[in-house]
Amino acid sequence: MKEVRLLIADLDSAYVQALINYLIASKVNFEVTGYTRVDLFLQGEGEFQLALLGEEFIEQADKTAMKLSHILFLTGDAQKKADGYEVIYKFQMMTDFVQQLKRNLKTPLRREGVNQGRRQRNICIYSPMHHELALPFALSMSRILAEQGQTLLVDMEEISLLPELMERTPKRDLGDYLYYLSSGGKGDTSDLTDFLGYYEGFYYLAPLEGISSVAEVDAKDWMMLYGQLAREEFQQIIWLMDAQVQGMPEILEQTSEILLLGKPGDYYIRSQKKFLNQLAKLGLDEKVHTMMLPMSAGNLTTGGYHMSQMLNGNLGGYVRKEYLGSAG
Repeated sequence: MKEVRLLIADLDSAYVQALINYLIASKVNFEVTGYTRVDLFLQGEGEFQLALLGEEFIEQADKTAMKLSHILFLTGDAQKKADGYEVIYKFQMMTDFVQQLKRNLKTPLRREGVNQGRRQRNICIYSPMHHELALPFALSMSRILAEQGQTLLVDMEEISLLPELMERTPKRDLGDYLYYLSSGGKGDTSDLTDFLGYYEGFYYLAPLEGISSVAEVDAKDWMMLYGQLAREEFQQIIWLMDAQVQGMPEILEQTSEILLLGKPGDYYIRSQKKFLNQLAKLGLDEKVHTMMLPMSAGNLTTGGYHMSQMLNGNLGGYVRKEYLGSAG
């Protein structure tokens, strides 16, 4: 198995050396390079799949000649944050430290031919009543389905909280990729992965920014996106749909399955039934799978609207049991 190239950069030379020694002794599949001086870090060369950068180095990350595919903020202060970067705490248990490294490794996007004869699953998630857990549900489902094969989440929500939930600032988003496709593939990149983020084992296309930005994308551009992604090596693509999407019926017609998310309450149930009736008129009701989410964001602790709490709590268990159990 090819080793993963890992870079560690921090001013604490004793810590860096101790961490490198631990990783080597643990026989994990990493080829490790360390820096303890910013000037040498800036002069460095090479490509690294994962980089752990201390505060002084993360401020210079865009100035080094090295290509750093994915960056984590390495800190000894558990309360400290770096905008757009996931924190990895220096002094946590080392088994947890290594597991966090592995969760953040991008698996190569395979391109051996469109799914090698396998049928790609396209699953649309939609909530007629705008359930507050639609996005966390989609993220949880993406993580679980990624255990079965290469998975992509396309976030089409307007004013999405995906960057906030992941505590990351995307460098490129869905709008950038749509523009790239509509311009005939012109730009400073020709690789789909340059537009994708990676989180907990699955890829994602970050949402558009701005009020009405989703509504301004016309149906032909959405179908162009759908057609392009159908050629990529994803076993599953999850489309988190918004009511503002033009050409929604055309997209739903192409998908393998439509997941309608609801919750208890007469108003919500009536809304879901009305939408189901509309799908029936389009002949799409046979591919619908309704899911009644019994929980809401209110079940979380105060200030606890974070992905780790959701994915590892009731929501993740619910998705695995109710959806995968019935689908399997």
